Amino acid sequence: MKKIVFVFTFSLLGILLLAGCTPTTMINDLNVQTKVDQTFTLNLDSNPTTGYQWQLKYDPVYLEMTERLYQEPKTDLVGAGGKDNFTFKALQEGKTEINFSYAKTWEEEPIETKVYEVTIE
Repeated sequence: MKKIVFVFTFSLLGILLLAGCTPTTMINDLNVQTKVDQTFTLNLDSNPTTGYQWQLKYDPVYLEMTERLYQEPKTDLVGAGGKDNFTFKALQEGKTEINFSYAKTWEEEPIETKVYEVTIE
């Protein structure tokens, strides 16, 4: 009987703890929903050995970029691409965009662009 009460108590406690856990940031395709003072990371395919790099524009009133980190590929293949990880902190409520362009610095036209719509609550 004590074992049943023990299992029931811990099961109930676990359910109550999980019920209070809600994600503070949701990233769905090119849409980001977050809250003030929360951070989120966008991961973009990248291969700096080709001369291409991600250039970005964002509004510093709403967002602060706290980290930019290149993640090496998990292979020994020469020239394999990895990921560029951009971490931002939401500063105030509102809507804004992060514009990414993948280009060589000496060329005018990017080969890829991405625009993330960011909603901060």
